[in-house]
Amino acid sequence: MSAPPRRPAAVICDMDGVLVDSEALHWRSVVLVLDALGALARRPAPPPRVGWGDRALWEELRLTYALPQGAEALTALRAEVAEGLLRAAPPPRVPGALEGLRALKARCPSLPMGVASASQRSHMALSLREYEGLFDVLVSGLDDCAHNKPAPDAYLLAAARLGAPPAACWVAEDSPTGLRAALAAGARVWRVGAVEGAERLDDRCEGRLGSLEEWVALWERG
Repeated sequence: MSAPPRRPAAVICDMDGVLVDSEALHWRSVVLVLDALGALARRPAPPPRVGWGDRALWEELRLTYALPQGAEALTALRAEVAEGLLRAAPPPRVPGALEGLRALKARCPSLPMGVASASQRSHMALSLREYEGLFDVLVSGLDDCAHNKPAPDAYLLAAARLGAPPAACWVAEDSPTGLRAALAAGARVWRVGAVEGAERLDDRCEGRLGSLEEWVALWERG
């Protein structure tokens, strides 16, 4: 980055892969649904994916496994299974995420913070129990928006609810789908983690973070 970053008017984070490591739990729910429907007796389980959207995934899997249920019914069934897993135990936090956001809040208590996730709202509440009280806004691309990621709707709505223009928001994302959504919203986007394919969008991002704790140093420079 050639110039020091301007301090943001608000901070918005993706959830899965940025705040909590829940991809494995959600993929387990996919496999459990396929197994319950007898699909895995016909074909092996699909390999895990990152940053997938429910409806698009089930449109594909219902054809692959010749499932009689529609994508909407399968999405609802997987959501029910995932909610049971989340109630049993919240997913682990991504290292440095809570620490970094708390440090930013300590430096600027009035800084608005939100989450824009492709997950449904009930799953967000269950997944973010250890972040309780930190976020002003939780936006579900599935429940609150006409179009889920990679459309920009979730980030545009989160910015509006936080009272900040998208261009003045810092966003942390990890997957190609989420990065496209945040970039399309016009936000200033940092890539977190090492999701395959996400590096292709690096030239459109502000930079890459090893963890959200690195935002603190950027804040100090701003």
